[in-house]
Amino acid sequence: MPVATADLASNTPQELNIDMLLRLPAKSVGKCRDAAETITRYGFGYDSSNDDYKIVTLSYDWRVVATESYPAFVDVFSWGIGMWWRIGCFPYVPSSHFGVFLNGFIHWLAYSKVDKECVIIALDTSCKKFKQLSWPDTDHTSHKSGRELVALGGCLGMVVVQSSHRMDVWMMMEYGVGEFWTKFIVTTPENVYAWGSI
Repeated sequence: MPVATADLASNTPQELNIDMLLRLPAKSVGKCRDAAETITRYGFGYDSSNDDYKIVTLSYDWRVVATESYPAFVDVFSWGIGMWWRIGCFPYVPSSHFGVFLNGFIHWLAYSKVDKECVIIALDTSCKKFKQLSWPDTDHTSHKSGRELVALGGCLGMVVVQSSHRMDVWMMMEYGVGEFWTKFIVTTPENVYAWGSI
């Protein structure tokens, strides 16, 4: 039943993810929040090779983001064994509040100070290694707000708000293959910004 369990992880509502974080032991949660200057992003996924749920935090000090060397720390909590471990640092500033779980990876939008552009990073929940995915044919050099990753119909997608009445939805039709990003334009009579977080 790993497939059904993996599907459950990818379809878990954000409220349940937050509820699970709140149920962690106080010592564990404290590890996520070192100081008021620390910004933490979260991800929740399923490791099918170990039949285990993982909570991932990406934490960085917002005061040093403007410098060339900023450590962003990656910590993983194993639900099965009930402990945290740090898997290292990485050269990105995560911009997505919550990661999107799909195909065994947790995905975030992030900014690479090395390349000076926005990227999609993905953490393999089994081997705990990051990879960078290709970006759709849209501006990836600005810290544009109104961009979010989503999982739609088993595909990774990106929603880009273009105006108050229009958004572009990009879908990666074949996972991990950049040429297969397909663009859909959505127009609405209602104000897109009134929807709040995408």
